[in-house]
Amino acid sequence: MTVYTAEVLRKQGANTPVEAVISKYGLTEPRNDGDEFYFAAKIHLGDAVYAKALQMKEGEVSEPLQADDGIHIVKVIKDKVPVPLSYEHARLQVLTDLKNAQQERLMTATMRFLRERSKILVATDYSDYKP
Repeated sequence: MTVYTAEVLRKQGANTPVEAVISKYGLTEPRNDGDEFYFAAKIHLGDAVYAKALQMKEGEVSEPLQADDGIHIVKVIKDKVPVPLSYEHARLQVLTDLKNAQQERLMTATMRFLRERSKILVATDYSDYKP
């Protein structure tokens, strides 16, 4: 990955859509523009990058930050404080996830059962084995 100076990124990227900057400079780092609690963002970004991101304002582009996993350049698109889900909404999500997990376990067990019981027969005219 080519690292560009923050000045170039500020000129090119401050008012440019993130997709355009990523494609122009060949960057591959995914962006996070979803609703994410700060503790989760800290886990994903790492301590140093997260600390820098907290200090930045909307539209700002950081200097290249050296971290254990490489060099990061952060652009704050929008700092939206996450709002916890209501109990009812969270309950529905948990219930849906539980049903999906149960369905996946059932499908896996069914496929295992069918594989153990299966007997594959190949017609002799299709077989490569010649006695």
